[in-house]
Amino acid sequence: MKKFLYAIAIVLLTIGIGSCKQDEIAESKAVLTSASQLTFEAVDADPQLIEVIADGKWHVENVPSWMTVTPSEGFGYTEDVQIAVSDNFRDGAIDNNRKATIVFKGSILRSEAPVQVFQDGDKYRDIPNSTISAVEAMEDEAVVIIPEATVAAVTSDGHILTDGKAFLHVVDNVTAPAGSVVSLMGDKTSEAGYAAIINPDEMKVISAGEYTFPADAQDITKVIDTYKSDVRSPVVLCGMLESSGKFTTGSYNEEGKYVPGEAKLSINFLAVPAEVLNGLKNHVLKVQAVFAGIDAPVVNMHVVAVEDLGVAFALDLVLYYDDFNVQPNNTPDLVNGYTKDMQGA
Repeated sequence: MKKFLYAIAIVLLTIGIGSCKQDEIAESKAVLTSASQLTFEAVDADPQLIEVIADGKWHVENVPSWMTVTPSEGFGYTEDVQIAVSDNFRDGAIDNNRKATIVFKGSILRSEAPVQVFQDGDKYRDIPNSTISAVEAMEDEAVVIIPEATVAAVTSDGHILTDGKAFLHVVDNVTAPAGSVVSLMGDKTSEAGYAAIINPDEMKVISAGEYTFPADAQDITKVIDTYKSDVRSPVVLCGMLESSGKFTTGSYNEEGKYVPGEAKLSINFLAVPAEVLNGLKNHVLKVQAVFAGIDAPVVNMHVVAVEDLGVAFALDLVLYYDDFNVQPNNTPDLVNGYTKDMQGA
């Protein structure tokens, strides 16, 4: 990396110095740094060095009060710059994490080199408790404490949690059966536009329990092509499982015969544990699920519960049987020009 930066610096210097008068100190038209990100401990953090490479004058901007940059300006080629941070304390205790982006700049917009600086801290200090409904409205990267939520469904990569009103997908490695009451701490993010927490810092099972799917969940079997929701929402649908990841809607008519729907969109079940749909291919299912967005030609769902309504179509089977054991030693025999070579029945 250093060799690469030095090579660029030499080229830039050649261009920059050659275009200036000898007694001028030109503003840099190109600035590079040897690092784009630095992380410091909360207390007693050692200063860190980065190299700034430029073809003229440069300076640094957006330096917060808890950080010092030495030197804060210079004149190109390559220069070592020291970045130091103060202890991250407030009122005698470790404060929240710190983050800032300082910018090494020259004379033009493209001659900027941003460096992100992070300092560890207590990210949960002063963070109030939240509900899942409140988390839905938060910005991504918001620090979240949820003291109590119910597991609505177990997925192959985590859980679907609810506070009775809203739903949240949590990617975790905790064992928490459906109905469990849990607490968690983590960072809110988005998944296809819907709230999620990926790898929470902490998730604990508080107690066992049962989960009751909302009785007023909308049946979207006949409106799957037009159904939309801005949030993860509980839904019910009926149809046939064609494979572990594909489900097409349909219903039973007055004669009790299953009739496939004419929807353009099919259902894609997300992160379903293997045992949930085992042996149900070509079966009609009534599914309680949580809507998770549209990715045409499929609608994504997290499965909460499945009711098996039976095989989709009754098959009229014509079976043919012949006993070839009568042939001596089960050897092939020529009958009407065809060879019967079936060892046994």
